[in-house]
Amino acid sequence: MIPQDAWPASAGVRHRVTVTLLPILNQVGVSRSAQASPLRADLRIFVRISDHAIDSRFYGTAEARFSDVDTSTGGAETLVWEDARCHRERGIPKISLVRIEGAIRDGDKATPLTAVGRQIGLRVPPDEIVERKGRADNDGLTLTVIDAVTKTSGIAVRVRLKGERCAL
Repeated sequence: MIPQDAWPASAGVRHRVTVTLLPILNQVGVSRSAQASPLRADLRIFVRISDHAIDSRFYGTAEARFSDVDTSTGGAETLVWEDARCHRERGIPKISLVRIEGAIRDGDKATPLTAVGRQIGLRVPPDEIVERKGRADNDGLTLTVIDAVTKTSGIAVRVRLKGERCAL
């Protein structure tokens, strides 16, 4: 990060968070024939964002919705949250995947699901979200990547924190 004194007065950054529903290759606990129609999903994915600076502050949970998505192909990258305005570059916001809920449909049969991450002092959830965090993608804009999968339902999600240069 560049010290505030050395940063050009007109240069800034705008952060945004996107969520992508990845294809489910092997759904845990589901036995299906190769001729069966693909599973469909209606999901809500909740991401907690903590982004604090003198000139721009945000703390909260943002939601991405995926409706009637083919689980074998996944869902498109969806914008979940974006800074309200351009501001001086400072620390990288913190993001975490909080909860995935919805249903997976096999024809007329819908199976509800709720997956959460482990929390200190609570029992391990029946469907747990397992995250793997990484830094900086090779596209030059991505600052943090979270690849997550649920242990029981097999839902796979990619959450990206991106930074874009902008003029103040």
